[in-house]
Amino acid sequence: MEVYIRKRRSRPPFEVIAALVVLFVVGFGVCYYVFGRGESETAPPDDSQIAAVPPAPSSAEPISPPSEEPPSEEPTATTEPAPTEPAPTEPTAPQPTEELAKVEDVWPARHLFIAVKGEKLDRATSEMLAVLKPGGVVLRSENIRERKQVIDLVGEIKAAVGLGTTIEKLPLIAVAQEGGALNVLRLKEAPTASKIGADKNLEEAKGAGAALGQSMLERGIGVLLAPMLDVSGKNTPKEMQSRSFGENHNEVAAIGLAYADGVVGAGVLPVVKFFPGMATIKGDTQKTVATLADDQDRFAEIIYPFSEAARCNVPGILVGHVIVPSVDKETKPVAAASLSSKFLKALLREKWGFPGVILADDLNKSSMTKQLPVEQSAIAALAAGNDAVLMLNPDVEKIKLVCANIEKAATEGKLDRVALSNSKKRLDAWCAALEKPRTGLDGPLPQLPSPEAAAAQATENATAPAATDTPAPGAEIEHTVASGETLSKLATKYKVTAGEIREWNQLKSDNLFVGQKLIIKTAAPAPEQPSAPAAETTPPPVPAEPAPAPAATEPAPSESAAMDPPSEEPSVQPPANSKAVEYVVKSGDFLSSIATKHKVKYQDIMTWNHLNDTNLSSGQKLTIYVPADFVAPGETAPADAPKDEAPKANAPAAAEPAPQEDTAAAPGTDTEISYTVKKGDNLANIGAAYGVTADDIRGWNGIEGNRIDVGQALKIRPKKMPTE
Repeated sequence: MEVYIRKRRSRPPFEVIAALVVLFVVGFGVCYYVFGRGESETAPPDDSQIAAVPPAPSSAEPISPPSEEPPSEEPTATTEPAPTEPAPTEPTAPQPTEELAKVEDVWPARHLFIAVKGEKLDRATSEMLAVLKPGGVVLRSENIRERKQVIDLVGEIKAAVGLGTTIEKLPLIAVAQEGGALNVLRLKEAPTASKIGADKNLEEAKGAGAALGQSMLERGIGVLLAPMLDVSGKNTPKEMQSRSFGENHNEVAAIGLAYADGVVGAGVLPVVKFFPGMATIKGDTQKTVATLADDQDRFAEIIYPFSEAARCNVPGILVGHVIVPSVDKETKPVAAASLSSKFLKALLREKWGFPGVILADDLNKSSMTKQLPVEQSAIAALAAGNDAVLMLNPDVEKIKLVCANIEKAATEGKLDRVALSNSKKRLDAWCAALEKPRTGLDGPLPQLPSPEAAAAQATENATAPAATDTPAPGAEIEHTVASGETLSKLATKYKVTAGEIREWNQLKSDNLFVGQKLIIKTAAPAPEQPSAPAAETTPPPVPAEPAPAPAATEPAPSESAAMDPPSEEPSVQPPANSKAVEYVVKSGDFLSSIATKHKVKYQDIMTWNHLNDTNLSSGQKLTIYVPADFVAPGETAPADAPKDEAPKANAPAAAEPAPQEDTAAAPGTDTEISYTVKKGDNLANIGAAYGVTADDIRGWNGIEGNRIDVGQALKIRPKKMPTE
C-alpha cells in the first residue's frame, strides 16, 4: 500500500519572514559600522536564525489525509538561501534511528475496523472516510437491507476512501455473519453453529463455509468475523449455546476449522473468535469484563481449537475481552486477554508462531469503556500486540479522537512504531490474500474422533483415578497441573528436585499454568514395575510459558498415555531404500511439522513408533524412516550417511552452518542461495524480498503448507536481491 499519513508542516507567514529579513539587514549594518567597517567579509547568519520553527502537533487536527499531490515547497526569503535541512517533525523521545529509518509513517486508521451509520453514507461519514482512510469497515444489521443495497453501500464506501473499488482494496469490508439469530446478511440459508456441529459432518461444514464465502464475495465483502471456536459447557449462557459447535474440544476444532477451510476456499478471510474462549464466561459482560468460569478445570480444552487454528494458519484471530486469572495472575488488576501481551505476544506469536492478523474485539463495549476510555483502550490493545482493533461505534468524532490518540502515542513513543509497521505488513498481507486467494487452510486439518474413541474417553473420564493419587516409584508419568500447584510442591510430592522437573520438561521458568502437562520421573524404583503407567484423561498438553497450549497438531487425543517409542522393533517393515533416523522432539514441535521436515506422512511416524495419538512431549525420541540419501533441512547428516555421497541440494552440508541470506547470487539466474529463517518471517515476505512466490519456495524446499521454523535453511533461486 503506497499511502501513508504524514504530518504537514505549517508555513511561516510572509510578514514574519519579511520582518526577519529587515531585522537581519539592520543588524548587519549596525555590526558593520561598529565592529569592522574595514573587514572584507562578514559571516552569514546561521540558517536557524531565519528557518521557520515547526509547530507542535495540533490536538484539533492531529493527522492529515494521504495526499494525492506532492507537498508544496516551503516559502523562503528572497534575499537568503532556503534551509538545506527540513524542519524536524518527529518526536523528541529517544528512538533507534537505524530501525526507524526503515519504518513507514504512522497511519492510525489503518489499524481500525470501524462502523458506519445507516444503509447509505451521510456527508460527515464520507468526509471522514476520505480523510482517515481506515483499514476496514464492519457492516452491521443496521447497514443491511438486501443484496443490491449492500453492493451499493460497499461501492459508496470504497469510492469515498478513493483507494480502489475491488475487494482487496482498502478499506476491507467485514461482517460478523454466524447464522440463526445472527443472520446479518439476511441470507435464506443460515444454519447456526450448533446445528452444523450436531450433524458432525466435516464435508457439510466445509460446504456451509464455502456457501457463505460465495455470498459474501457477491456483495464485495472479504472478511468474515467468524466462525466462533468457543467450547461450550455447563456455564455457557443460553444465547451463546447456538453459536458454539459443541462441548467437545476435538469436535469444535475439527468442525469449526472445516467450516473456515470452506470460507478460505471461496476466497474470503475468516477470523476465528473469541480467543482464548468465552463460551463459559460468568458475569454480565455489559457491566464488567468477563471472567472464564471454567478457567481452572477446562482451560486446556477451551484453548485447544485456537491452537489448531494457529497451526493451520487461519488468516485472523479475534481476541475477546475475557480475564483468565490462572494465566495472568501476576498482573493486578488482571488484564483482559485483548490487552495482555502474555496472550498476544508470548503465546500467539512466540509459542504458537501465528503469522496472521490479531484483531481485538469491539472497544466500545461498555465493559471496556468502563475500565478505560475508548481512545486509551485502542492504544493499550495495539501496545499489547493486536494488529488492529474493532471500533463499532459509528460516531465520526469518536473515530477521529481515537486516530488522533494513536498518532500522539506513536509520536511520544508510547506505541512502538516498528511494531505498528509490522502490523501494517500483516494487514497488507490480507489484501494480497484477497487478490490471490488460497485454496484452503494449511493442513492437515483436525479430524473428528471416532465414536469408539469418544465412548472410551467418556468411560475413562468416569473411572479415572484422582489427580492426587501417588504413582508407583520409578514410573514416568504425565502430571496435569492443578490450581495452586507450584514447581516446589510437585518436587516435594514426587520426591524429586525442581531442577529435574525443569530439565525433563525443558522449562524456561518456574511459572506453571493450570492444565499444563509435565513429565515426572518418580524416585527410587519399586520392587515390581507396573506394566504401564496410568493414563491421564486430560486434554492436550499446555506449554509452560506463557499460557496453556496443546503440543499436538492433529485431532486432540482421547487419551494421553506416555508416548516414548516401544523398545521392540516396529512390527511393520520399513520402506524400501530407506534409513532410520532418530529425532528428539523439541518444545513447540508438532507431528505434522516433523513429518513435513522429513518428507514423510505423520501417520507413518505414528505407525513406526507405535503411537496411539498425536500427542508429543519434549525430549521424546522418534524413529523416522527417510530416503537413504535424505538429510532433513536445518539438521546435520546422520552418522551412517555414505561418505562418498554428497547431501542433496535441499539440505545444508553436515558440518557447515546454513549460510545467511546475504549469500551472493546473480538475480535472474538459476543460482541457488540459502536463506536462514528469522523470527517474524513468513513465506510471503521472504518471496517478496527475492522476487519469487511463496509457491516457488514451497516447491524448492518440499514444504506442503506455510509453516517454517526459525533457524530453518530455505533454498531460494532469487530473481532479485533485497535492497536493504
